[in-house]
Amino acid sequence: MSQKNEARKKYLQVKTRATREIYETKRTEANTICREKKRIWINNKIRQIEASNENDARKVFKEAQFFNK
Repeated sequence: MSQKNEARKKYLQVKTRATREIYETKRTEANTICREKKRIWINNKIRQIEASNENDARKVFKEAQFFNK
């Protein structure tokens, strides 16, 4: 993210095609990394819900409610 932010600052200071392309590639990379981390987090959350104690149904449904919002 910091590399993307630095590339954006450079692009805003010197608006050339090269700086714009660098910024766009950094932005694309940052978005890809964020999507991947979000997928991993959601999968971990699902595994946590599945592994939770079945006797505590209230907790399971409260955790699962997160995905309905």
